Amino acid sequence: MNYEDVKNLKHGDFKRLFEVTKETFSVMCQAVSEYKESNKRGRKSNLSIENQVLLTLSFWREYRTLSWSSYFRQKTVNRSSIF
Repeated sequence: MNYEDVKNLKHGDFKRLFEVTKETFSVMCQAVSEYKESNKRGRKSNLSIENQVLLTLSFWREYRTLSWSSYFRQKTVNRSSIF
């Protein structure tokens, strides 16, 4: 999944997939872009900045899910949920 695939998603769908709003995503991309302009070291990436941020957000989301599920079983989480 790349930025071209998700840029036309509704705000709610985008937030559900990446757990940030589109506005926050654009601020993150702008911050990464400013950092990369000031730091010219290393090899040029083949991915656009938007795709790099999406990849990072996807990784963090999956990493949290995997680490959470390794500690608790789903049944235990459902029983102790306060929502």
